[in-house]
Order: sequence, then structure tokens, then C-alpha cells
Amino acid sequence: MARPVAWGCLRITEMTTRLPALRFPIDVSGGVEKFRHRRGSVTRFEMELSARAAERWCAPRLRGIVCAETPDLWVAAGPARATACAVAVVEPEAEPRSAPAVAFDVHGIVDGEDLVLVVANARGIDLPAPPTAIAMACVAEALGHAARRSGAVFILKRLATAAARMLFPAAGARVPSTEALPWCAVAAQGDTWILSSIREGLPAEPTAEAVLAREVAGILTDADDALFDGDLLTARAAYLRAFERAPRHGEIARRIADIDARVGGRAEAALATLAEARIDHGSLTAGLLFLEVGNLDAALATFERAAEAEPASALSARAFELAAAATRDAEAAARWLDRALSRAPRASSARWARARARLQLGRLEDALADVEHLEALASGPDAKHKVCMRAGKAWVAAGMTRQAGSLFERALKFVPDAPAALAGLGEALAQGPHPARGVAVLERALSLATSRRDPPEAIALALARAIADRLQDLPPAIAHVSTIRADSPEAAVARGLEGRWRAGLGDFTGAGFAYARLRELVAAMSPSTSDDVASPVIDLLVEAAHLEETRRRDPLSAQRHLAVALRLRPRHPEALAAFRRVGASLVDAARDEDAGGLDDVEPSPPIHAGEEARSPPRLDLGLDVEPSDATDADSERRIEDLTRRLQADPSDDGVADELAAQLESLGRGHELLALLSARLDDASPARAAVLAPRALAALQRVADGADREGRADEAALYRQVAESLKRRHP
Repeated sequence: MARPVAWGCLRITEMTTRLPALRFPIDVSGGVEKFRHRRGSVTRFEMELSARAAERWCAPRLRGIVCAETPDLWVAAGPARATACAVAVVEPEAEPRSAPAVAFDVHGIVDGEDLVLVVANARGIDLPAPPTAIAMACVAEALGHAARRSGAVFILKRLATAAARMLFPAAGARVPSTEALPWCAVAAQGDTWILSSIREGLPAEPTAEAVLAREVAGILTDADDALFDGDLLTARAAYLRAFERAPRHGEIARRIADIDARVGGRAEAALATLAEARIDHGSLTAGLLFLEVGNLDAALATFERAAEAEPASALSARAFELAAAATRDAEAAARWLDRALSRAPRASSARWARARARLQLGRLEDALADVEHLEALASGPDAKHKVCMRAGKAWVAAGMTRQAGSLFERALKFVPDAPAALAGLGEALAQGPHPARGVAVLERALSLATSRRDPPEAIALALARAIADRLQDLPPAIAHVSTIRADSPEAAVARGLEGRWRAGLGDFTGAGFAYARLRELVAAMSPSTSDDVASPVIDLLVEAAHLEETRRRDPLSAQRHLAVALRLRPRHPEALAAFRRVGASLVDAARDEDAGGLDDVEPSPPIHAGEEARSPPRLDLGLDVEPSDATDADSERRIEDLTRRLQADPSDDGVADELAAQLESLGRGHELLALLSARLDDASPARAAVLAPRALAALQRVADGADREGRADEAALYRQVAESLKRRHP
């Protein structure tokens, strides 16, 4: 060969051929053409593979295996071994999300003229399948049709023959023989593997690790085949049989634990399997299992051992990140993240986590340094804008709204007139000494968002808060929050703030309606809702309950507000204390009423029209008194089910009608009014003609009830609402 030739990601550096049938003296007068069709035999073949070339070649082929996009691939060369790590790319500007990562070893063993590759020691996190299955899929995709797979073993047949068939016909020569050409050397020099074959040479001696990996792969062939096909049940059963044949084998135990870790409720069983193998728990899987069973100290120690032993810097950094996320101490979390970033300085998830930890510790300059680093990593103005926006939101979430202003100004530098950045800057300015300027910026942001048809709800809510809290002008604030749609993420807080501000103006009836809508929205939330979403709405529900109890004299409605809050956070201290207090007062009132009404006892809470007295009153969560009427309990459960279904599909009129009937049967007049009013707002004329009479009847019942209980002002308000409804729906 005159020069090296590229062959895929390989580089053929030498191929020496002899023509065994030639006899001296040789007549060369015919030139090269005279010898083209003579068949020679290869006496020496050498090729090399650099780790960087392997990364460039393999990474696009791994798309859709580790993650949906092309992963970031790292490959390290070792003696007859490769260590690979594929990690989902998380851009600095991206929002937090799962970032799958897998690392594994590939051992090379010479088998005459064939090269055997064995996948072993697979580990990872956030993967769509067990790590060994992902590792086998990666190798299979990278090798393609060049290799034959059996379990975790891949066989590359006669590479020298394939190379000769590629090179010689292209040069116009006959393909030479490659018989008796074993691999004599499989060595690593720096980040490059060098593979050499010599005719009738001695095969290269395998490493001890490669021999052991091939042994266990031979035992686990059937199990690995099932795992590769995605049949976890069959694979686990086969691994268990192999575990009996090779007791306490660490690699088999890890593969069983990797399967069990993906099934809920098997953490103890997986840890027991690892303990039986008497292996060190230094793996990400073991650390996550310890977290699942609540053993924080063991989890932190396991993550640390896994990170220290992991050669792949990206996966090592993820282990330190997991330790930081598990600890409850912000200072300790910052130290874990320092170690993560020392291993992988470009790990954006770790840097964002450290910025948040530093914010929590009040280390604002250090947190800003992390943001500047992320901004430098981001590519292009749009990406840098997103980094600054995300940082500004993090500052706001940490309660540092005024300090966030500089970050939003920075975001506007990259994308001028961005409504969200203007809104953030407006909020920051509104917290300063010149709130009017902040309100003006927020108004501009809302105008821009509306003109561009961007979702304006978040900006409208921020503007309403600024007007109410900083300019002390409640009516325009109420006007802004009333425009926020019920299907937007801001709807619950908007309804709660509307209730608070209406109460501040003395409009307790309007506040009650707003709080009822708040309760409906919160009832549809999942208990797994994050604290930053749940906390404000729970506080607003506690306010709503206080209003119902003290101003509107409706402790049953107060109890329902608190019940919904406790469904979201059962241990919320203020909501729990208020719920018990209201429940106890209802029980006492019912007991006193049953006793005939003694002079020294406070009068029982009023019961609105359409609501029947129960003895004792029902407590929605059953914390103090269980429901005394099985039918009522069934109706309550039905109401909850119908509410969830209606939130999932607000257009389902049949569900809405059944829910209204259930509320009416239990005498829950205010909730019925809130439901009917909400349905009327978006109803077609034909549908409004059906709903309006029911709403009028409900208003009449609650007004009559208020009259009977001596609350003439409240009854008059209900009748005013009824007259307004008649005018809108004659």
C-alpha cells in the first residue's frame, strides 16, 4: 500500500501480499498488467481505530436508542477493551428534563481470524430499558451487518478478507488469499487501537477481564437474547437460573437488580439480590434503590463510590448530581455539585442545580457566575436569551424578584421586545421604588403578547398583582385576572386572587363565586403537583375558608375549601388546623341543636336553602367524623369523579348535567351556582336556554334561605345577580 486507506471508521495502514507461484528470473517486460490476475496471499495486515473516529462514526447511528436525538458519545481506549458512554445532549438553555445516559465496556478477544467483542459492565440512568439491553443495542447498531450477535457476544468474521475484497478489485487486481492470518496483536496506543495479523502467526493472548466477560456471556446467552428482544420476564427467569448455576456472581446479580429496579415495589428484593452476591453497592442502580427504601446515608455513600469509580466523566457527574438532589442540606448539595462539575464542566444540568443551590444559600455572585458560564456555552442569540430568561425565573422563584431585573434586561439584549422578558423586567421594576414604571412595562409586555397571539395569561396575572399590591388599585386588577381563561396554568391563582381582591372591596358574594371556581380548579390537580404550584393555591383556599367562616357564615363551604386543599397536601399545617377547627365547630353546633338549643350555647351555623341538616355534619376527609349517611358518601365520591371527568373534558355537557344534579341533591347551592355560572359563560344560545333557568332557580333558593336566616343584604345581592342573569338570558 502506498498510503493508508479509510474503511468506515477504521484505517487500514498495511496489507502486504506475495505471489507464491512466481519463479526467478521474473520477466517484467509486460508491466503490472502481467501480474494483475495472479492470485496472491496476504502475509501481513494491519489496521487502526482511533477513539475519536469511533465517536464520530457511531454517534449518529445511536440516535433513538439512548434518547430520541443523537447522543453525546465518549469512547476510551484500553488494552483489548473499549469503554463507551452515550449521554443525551441537554443544551444550556433547555428546561430540566430526564437525560438518559449509559456506559459499558466492550472486551476484544481473538478467535483465529475472527474478532470477538463482548459487552459487559453496563450501567446507566433514566434509560428506556435495562442498561445491558441498551448497551447491546448500541453495539449492534454501530456494527450493523458486519457482526453476528449471540447474547452479549458479537463476532466479526475474517476482517482481513473483507478488507481485501474492498481494496483489490478497486485497484484492478485479483482478491488475494487470507488463509492462516490470525490476529496476533490487539494493542492500544494512546487513544488508538492497533490490530495486526501475520500469516501463520500466534493469536494474541486475551486479557483476564475479557476471558471472564466471555465466560459470563456464555452462561447468559439465552437471558441476554430475551433482554435484547425486550422480554424482561423471560430474561429475569433465565438470569435467576444462571444465578443458581453460578451462585453469587456479581454481574448476574446486577442484571437482575437492573430489571427489578424498573418495576415498582421491588427495591427491597433488588437490594437483597445485590447483597446475596456480596458485591460493593457502588452503582447508580443501588443508590436509587436505597433512596426508594428511604436509606439516605447508604444512597449518598453509594453514589459517591459510583462516581469515584466511574471512568466516564458524564456518568460520574450524574452520580454526584443524584447525591446533591438526594441531600436535604443546600450547603452539602453545593459541595456535591462542585464535584460533579469538576468531572464534567460542560454538564449544564449540574451547573443549573448549583446555581439554584447557591441562590438558596444567598451566594448571589457565585450563582450569577454559573449563569454566565451557561450563557457562554449557549450557541446563538436565541439560546443565550433562553438562558437569561430561565435564570431570571429562578431568581424570581427564590424570592429575589428585584435582583432578577438585570437578568431580564440581559435577555432583552439578545431578543428585544420579547414579551416574557419585558414581563419579568416589569415585575422586577414594580418591586422597586418606582412601581408605576414596572406597571407600564408590564402593560407593554401584555400588549405585545396579545398582538403576537402569545399566551398572555402569565403577563396579565403579573400585571394584576403589580396594580393591586404596589399601586393599591383593586378594580383594574380584578378586571385583568377576570380575562384569564379557565384552561390556563394561571387560572387557579387568578381565581383565588380575584376572590381576595373582591373581598377587599367588600364584594363578599363575588368573592365567594371566585373562590368556588378556585376550588373546582384545585380539585382537578394531582397530589404530585409541585410545591411552587400547590403552595399559593393552598394559601388562597385557606383564605377562602376564612372568608366563608367569618364573613359569609357558611362553615360547610369553608370545610369544602379546606378539604380540597388537604387533598393536594394532606399535611399542610394551616389547612389541617383550620379544617379540624371548622369540623369541630360543626360537630358542636349539631350536638347543641340536637340537645334542644341551650341558652349558653352559640347558635348553630346557618344552613342554606336546599341544604339538609345532617347529624353529625359530614367531614369531607374523614379526619374527625366519618360520614353518617352511606348515600351521601356515595354521592360525594360520585361528585369527585364527575368533577375530574369534567376537568378532563369541559365540553361534556352530559357530565356537567349529572354533576349539577348531584350538587343539587346534596344542597350544595353555592357550588351549583359556580358550576352553572361557569357553564353559562361559554354556552351556546341553545345550551344557555337550558342552563339559565336552573341557575335562576338555584339563585332563588339561596336567596330565600338567606331571607329565612335574617341575612337580608345577602338575599338582595343574590336577587340582583338573578335579575342580571334574566337580562342576559331572557
